[in-house]
Amino acid sequence: MVRVEEMVKELLGEARARPLDEAGRVWLRSSLRRAVDELEDALAPELVEELRRLAEPFADPEAPSHSELLLAQAQLVGWLEGLWSGIRTTMTLKRAGMSRSEPGSALEGGGTYL
Repeated sequence: MVRVEEMVKELLGEARARPLDEAGRVWLRSSLRRAVDELEDALAPELVEELRRLAEPFADPEAPSHSELLLAQAQLVGWLEGLWSGIRTTMTLKRAGMSRSEPGSALEGGGTYL
């Protein structure tokens, strides 16, 4: 998932740097659609539904405008960053919970009171 997020960020940067012709917009849309398809395989069903709603602009067979692509892509990048933030927070909380439940931890009453 990190690889896909980084690719989408790079594509967004490239798309912002220069206007895309119709062929470029079609290629970018199909690249983003493939990225969404790859992400769907790695996500929980609730997140897949959310991602599909975000990816609707990439499903239209007509080439989207440059601004439509930029907006949809920025929304996807923001969603991915939010997803990673949630994953990192969950992992941090799990690690904190595991350290509290270790034998001899200060929370069990065996620590030094300051």
